[in-house]
Amino acid sequence: MDIPKSPAEHIRITPFADEPSTARDPFPGPELEPLRKAAFTIHNDDDREVVAVCVLWTITNPLGKTSTITLTMDEYLTTVRSVAIAPHGKISVAPSGFVLPMPEQGISVGSGTSDTRLATRLTDAQSVTVSLDSIIYEDGTLWGPNACGLDKRLTARKAAAIHIAHVVRKAMVDNEDPAHVLKPFASGFDSSNQQAEWESNFANDLLANPAQMESLLQYMESLPSPPPIKLQQ
Repeated sequence: MDIPKSPAEHIRITPFADEPSTARDPFPGPELEPLRKAAFTIHNDDDREVVAVCVLWTITNPLGKTSTITLTMDEYLTTVRSVAIAPHGKISVAPSGFVLPMPEQGISVGSGTSDTRLATRLTDAQSVTVSLDSIIYEDGTLWGPNACGLDKRLTARKAAAIHIAHVVRKAMVDNEDPAHVLKPFASGFDSSNQQAEWESNFANDLLANPAQMESLLQYMESLPSPPPIKLQQ
């Protein structure tokens, strides 16, 4: 499988196999070797920070059925300052997830039977293709085909957090049980409506953690807003 083409002039892509070895191997054992071979590193050779990224893996199984793995990383789901890819920094990614630095100078993507099953899927597949689908810089410049609609995902998530928090706050003011107003959001959603999907996620989180409702509401209300998008031609 070839590494993807770069969607931006200051984004460079190299095979993960070219990275220096670390004390902690994220792909230990021969059964995870297909993940290592499929992994690659995204280098940000720009002075700007990359705030969001989307990678799409398309796997065609032996029967010709195609499925897609969508991996995203962004800085807008936490109230604590985080960095997706620093200026002149890099991050590696495999079909099993982003390869993240660990305190002991190793790296990890997680491990377990799910990784082994995924590695087997890659080995048995008719074909595997990968696209660095979207890159968003801190100034809102978006590069890539953006088939995953990364910018819309970020906007929908922020809107969903604000909406659900508002609905619950209003219920509290009206002396209404928050669970009563949350259940319609949690029960189901139109899969094509990204805001509705996130509203369902947030509603379920609140319903599952009633004792932490106030802190969760504050978290939702404090999530940072993504930058206005400037499409790069």
